[in-house]
Amino acid sequence: MVFTLRKKLILGFIGLDIAISLLLGIFMYEFAYGMFLENFKNNKTSIAKFISSSIQGEEHEEIKSIKDFENPNFKKYVDLLERIYKTEKSVRYIYTLNYDSKTDNLYYAIDANKLDRDNVWVETEHFAYSVYQKDDKEFTANYDYFLRTGQFEIKTKKLGTTKHEFVKENDKTFLKINDQVVFEFISEEPLIAKTKNGILNKENRFINTSIQLGEYYYPLKLSYSAKGLPASEPGAVYMETPERITNLKQIIQNEIIAEVDSDITHNAYGKIMSAYSTIFSKDKKPVGLVILDINTKEMDDFRNKMMLIAFGLSFCTFFATTFVAFFLARHFTRPLEILSAAVDNLASGNLIMIENINKKDEFGNLAKSFNVMVNNLKIASEVQYNLIVEISNFNESLEKKVEERTRTIQEQSQELEKQIMIAKKIQLSLLPEDVPKINGANLSFRYQPMMGVGGDFIDFDYKNGDDLLLFICDVSGHGVPAAFLATMVKMSLQDCYELKLSPAESLKKIHRALQGKLSGHFLSAIYCHINLQDGIMTSANAGHLPILKVGLSGTYEFINSRGRIICEAFPTNSEEVTTKLEIGDKIILYIDGITEARSNKSQEMFGDSKLIEISLNYHKDSSSNLCNKIYDSVLAFTGNSQSQFTDDITILVAEYSGR
Repeated sequence: MVFTLRKKLILGFIGLDIAISLLLGIFMYEFAYGMFLENFKNNKTSIAKFISSSIQGEEHEEIKSIKDFENPNFKKYVDLLERIYKTEKSVRYIYTLNYDSKTDNLYYAIDANKLDRDNVWVETEHFAYSVYQKDDKEFTANYDYFLRTGQFEIKTKKLGTTKHEFVKENDKTFLKINDQVVFEFISEEPLIAKTKNGILNKENRFINTSIQLGEYYYPLKLSYSAKGLPASEPGAVYMETPERITNLKQIIQNEIIAEVDSDITHNAYGKIMSAYSTIFSKDKKPVGLVILDINTKEMDDFRNKMMLIAFGLSFCTFFATTFVAFFLARHFTRPLEILSAAVDNLASGNLIMIENINKKDEFGNLAKSFNVMVNNLKIASEVQYNLIVEISNFNESLEKKVEERTRTIQEQSQELEKQIMIAKKIQLSLLPEDVPKINGANLSFRYQPMMGVGGDFIDFDYKNGDDLLLFICDVSGHGVPAAFLATMVKMSLQDCYELKLSPAESLKKIHRALQGKLSGHFLSAIYCHINLQDGIMTSANAGHLPILKVGLSGTYEFINSRGRIICEAFPTNSEEVTTKLEIGDKIILYIDGITEARSNKSQEMFGDSKLIEISLNYHKDSSSNLCNKIYDSVLAFTGNSQSQFTDDITILVAEYSGR
């Protein structure tokens, strides 16, 4: 499917339409629901505030039992709550609490909800519900404002999921929590329950027991509320989650006049939203609290209606903006289609002008510019023909000159390759031709320049039978200049051998010999003297990588000493280090082309760690085998062949065998 500009514009406009429609619907929903929710909450807090202001705190504190309601002063408060409860359909429960600051406890006081049947209340600090018998004689639990029969589950943060069920066994009905019997119903009307701590009925209305939930036992309060009486017993301890009790105490202690939950919360009786107002005594002391449990169905109904309205508004907006999108897409793309057809004609060689765009906007200006371009092309085509003739004649002459120049370059390239090969042979001739048989040591080396010639150089000397001299250097740069400097180092090194200079003096002599000849280059080097009689090695370092010594027992160490590189800017200051070699010790001299070799895949460097690892894996092998293992490992690590190195590769391995 080809997406033309018109299709892209339509799709883009539709995407924009969807975004605008959704945003408009969401904005309208959020705004309207926010206004409704604010008014809804304000109304409930006003009711709570009205009730608290109508109650005398001193009288309210005296409400401690059902008998107290016979007092006319208390009955007026009950009548007030009942009238509000009957008229306010959005209020599920209205009740008040007394707060005893001495014991820091909350107690039930007035409850506007009168029961139409006997109830048993099952209360813990984590969950609570009422149990009663419906008209169909089926036992039912009222939790979270939903009626539940048979088996149901309650989820809490502290206890997780608990299982509750009404079980019939041998014509008896039990309430079980997590398969533990809480009580047995021994009478249906009036409702009487038998617990392990006694009978629960009108005469014995409170039983405190416990129940095992998981690893712990939790207090379980069972209370009886008779038909026609308030749902909560005045003077009974308020049983709720610790979080909710703490929150209610803070409202009272902070003397909050009126407050409402910001959203639906989860307490022992389920999910609920409540409004609160503190009850004060005459001396303005907070003594209690009015609580309205709000029926959220009105909120849910309004929310659902607003969602439907928002959806309808979004749909209408989308339909209208989509129609506009099609119109705008055609309006914008029609002139472009004409221009596109004209460009296609131009591409096929037809120099036809545009005649049907007479607009004075950007499209009209573009059409005028296109016509001017076509006219100029007609003029240019005539000039082009004449130029082609001239260029063809010139091209023939140019091709001949290119062929001659190409032959000259090829001849010069071949001559340069011959000269590089000669330089390579000369440089290789400077390296030791073979390794002599040495009484007390074994030597092996590998040398591979990045180009035909390179700046790395190794050498050793063994003449008098007792002394073995080792040398390695790395000249900066590559190619012929570096190889030329390496040749000069070889010449200076022979004088050091003949004069039997110490390692540090030898490096100084090389520095003096190269003064004025380095031309901005520099080199690093190591000079070693090994006494084959006693295994004492004296070494000096001029800015080179340290010597790696690997013992026959599998130990290793880096031997390094202070010393600057050899250059024209400042003199050398190499210091000598003495090392005692044991039989089987291997001395490894190498250049940075080993440790700084990089993997083609990850660009990770070979590094000292891999050099040490390979040296320890093969430390018992011959010096020749260890030298080859290091060289082959670098090739395998980089993934290169010998012709693809990015730096010179040079290794010298010496093993002290003793006498």
